[in-house]
Amino acid sequence: MDSFDFVALTGIILSALLLAGVLERLVQILVKPVVAGIAKVISGDIAATGSGMIPIIAGGLGVGIAFAFNIDLIGPTLESFGHASPTTDAGLLLTGFIIGGGSHLVHDIWPSGGGDADIANIVLGGFGKDD
Repeated sequence: MDSFDFVALTGIILSALLLAGVLERLVQILVKPVVAGIAKVISGDIAATGSGMIPIIAGGLGVGIAFAFNIDLIGPTLESFGHASPTTDAGLLLTGFIIGGGSHLVHDIWPSGGGDADIANIVLGGFGKDD
């Protein structure tokens, strides 16, 4: 195994966060209003939002963006750990689902600060936690 490339991995994480943020804004501004309008027309219920479809649409958009622009964050991540990994369809698919999660990616990487969810608890697995 070769050396670990921290700079490359940091760039990959920042790229994923940027793409996830952009995709979330697109979903909020363009997709949610359209889905809500369609749900209201189909159901006849003025309160219908169709919110159950939003994660599916966002995931599909993420995968579409990854394939359209050939964005593979998985291969470079493996390379930053010293593994040879060419861009593959699996890497593109996983990248699409990662960025399709929107800002949830930020909360998956960085804790919200609620309760026991702090960096020490996550990194140390609760070691040294005051009981």
